[in-house]
Amino acid sequence: MVALVNFAVGLAFLWLGRERVRADGPTAAPAFHLVAMHAGLVVAPLSLYLYAAHSDWAWMYLFDPASVPSLALVPVTAVHVGLLCAGWFVGAWLHRSERPQRLLPVMGATALVVALAAVLGFARLTTAATYEGYRLGASVGLFDVELGYVLGVVLLISSVSVAYVAVELSRDARRARTR
Repeated sequence: MVALVNFAVGLAFLWLGRERVRADGPTAAPAFHLVAMHAGLVVAPLSLYLYAAHSDWAWMYLFDPASVPSLALVPVTAVHVGLLCAGWFVGAWLHRSERPQRLLPVMGATALVVALAAVLGFARLTTAATYEGYRLGASVGLFDVELGYVLGVVLLISSVSVAYVAVELSRDARRARTR
């Protein structure tokens, strides 16, 4: 679910910085540096923390975290960072192709899949338990344990970072448009 959100955020970032990408390419500074900063300084540490400290919830009770090797945290975190960057580069590829209007339907489809995943996974997303406890129905609400408060902080940090990058990408796109 969060992986899809990261891809969608990458597409949204591209939409905001599309003028810079059109003018100078997808790796042009400062646009790509802002996206990379968000990926490296926010997405990577937060996903690493959630998979390490709240692994039952992070795997959405689909896998027993005891059966997943601890070293799997590294590639899983890399997938989250990679999907954010993939959203940026897929969006850039669509935007720079001969049909840039394809970007909006891709963004809409991605948002629809994220919304559908949230609806279908609502019970798992709003429950705190161990893997075995979830299977047995012994779960509690998120705010009955520290997980709810942790997720609040994670959402706050992510939202502030996304807002900062969005504002800076918009400002940079205006600068690219005027030259």
